[in-house]
Amino acid sequence: MHSIQEVRAVLDLFDGEINIYKEKNTLFLKIMRMAKQEYLESELRIR
Repeated sequence: MHSIQEVRAVLDLFDGEINIYKEKNTLFLKIMRMAKQEYLESELRIR
């Protein structure tokens, strides 16, 4: 799907965990952890 170089470039920039989940026809994004970055600890409605 993507070359290993493209995948590695993205992974090298990102050190964290983001969850996207659906609840009652609404999508939510929740950042679980993010290395060396400030982030909103509450979930975000994305749809």
